Amino acid sequence: MQPKVGVSLQSSYLPSLPPKLEKVPIMVMISNCDPKSPRNQYVKELMEHIAIDSYGSCMHNKVIPVS
Repeated sequence: MQPKVGVSLQSSYLPSLPPKLEKVPIMVMISNCDPKSPRNQYVKELMEHIAIDSYGSCMHNKVIPVS
């Protein structure tokens, strides 16, 4: 049996996003392109195996729609 994971995030800093039609299990928002940890290297490698929406200035591949 798979555990059920859910996150509810509400913030005045984030715009409301329209519902996604395409299912992407991971979203990242990374602005520090040169971290001390290997985080970005890990995300890049993971992107080769699974779809990841990246909204930050590093590895940017999606645009947050402006309403």
